[in-house]
Amino acid sequence: MNGGPHADGSKRRKDRLRVAILGARCLPGTYGGTETFTEVLATGLVARGHEVTVYCCSPYQKDKSSDYKGIRRVVLPTIRLAAMEKFVYAALSFFHVCTSSADVILMNQVGGGPFCVVPRIFGKKVVINPDGLDWKRSRWGWVGSTVLKLFERISAVGASCIAADSQAIADYTWENYKKRAVYIPYGADSAQFDNVDPLEVEGLRPNEYFVQICRLEPENNAHLAIREFEQVETDKGLAIVGGSPYSYKYGEMLRKTKDPRIRLLGGIYGPRYRALMKNAFAYVHGHEVGGTNPVLLDAMAAGQCIIALDVPFNREVLGNAGFYFTKTDGDLSSKVRYVLEHPEERYLYRKKAEQRVREMFPWSRTINEHEALFFKLVHKMTEGS
Repeated sequence: MNGGPHADGSKRRKDRLRVAILGARCLPGTYGGTETFTEVLATGLVARGHEVTVYCCSPYQKDKSSDYKGIRRVVLPTIRLAAMEKFVYAALSFFHVCTSSADVILMNQVGGGPFCVVPRIFGKKVVINPDGLDWKRSRWGWVGSTVLKLFERISAVGASCIAADSQAIADYTWENYKKRAVYIPYGADSAQFDNVDPLEVEGLRPNEYFVQICRLEPENNAHLAIREFEQVETDKGLAIVGGSPYSYKYGEMLRKTKDPRIRLLGGIYGPRYRALMKNAFAYVHGHEVGGTNPVLLDAMAAGQCIIALDVPFNREVLGNAGFYFTKTDGDLSSKVRYVLEHPEERYLYRKKAEQRVREMFPWSRTINEHEALFFKLVHKMTEGS
């Protein structure tokens, strides 16, 4: 990776990409959806002969070595404050990548919006994946939301291209900033759930619990799931999986439930995560401000019966392969009762969800379309347009 962007001549420029991916906390992707997407895309591009660098955040990255499955890993520090963590990490990543040989930079989330123009001064193409409407999250408060909305606007104007994982986000970008976004959805792998054993995980017996997997913050509506489940007469439990790194008070409020059937298990990853998802009776999805949410795709890939909050992002992904609920008191509890009382429909919707994710959201599509987008941007750069 020595020399400037033109050092290897036109043949390498046409046949081999040099990509930097920013915004993930760690590699391998053991933390969340952004990290899983980053690992899948990076390893997929490396397998096709491209050079890929992934930037990681020191507090989350246990292995600080520079190589992972042929991917160059750059670990940078940050400030451990909710309001500053992403901003500082994004700033350091953008300034560091300016001196690299990368031709194309993919930034996940808009936290680095103010800096996305800097690499372009150095002749690099910058692609922003907004990853939902982060400014709507209540944890930021009025000031933080206003700043993130500004970052979103700067990203839309300053980036070479917007790559939206949701068509609803692509529509939002056009309606608000008159910039066309390229729609490239995330993927899911049904095979990862094929060999999951029907064993107890965290003391939960297979098919004897509903599960909700999310970061514990108000916009993911775990409080609503708890409120509604408390109204249902059933011996089955409700397992809520996820931590509350930014919304401590919210997490503490959830733990005040007196219902012994409801358990908050904290963050669970890897094989235990897959077992909890696969062996659940049904999955409750309460996310409302993100784009295409990876955990919803995972629930579909696991062949789960899904009860999802009725918002455009979830409708776009799940289609007619699941049940929907609103925030109206009693609505989710009625859907839970319906699923409990209609086993034949539960089975039908499990099959529909898995079929839909296999047909519409394979990881191969995600890798193919990002590769095509990156090639298009690089060729424009070499043509001087």
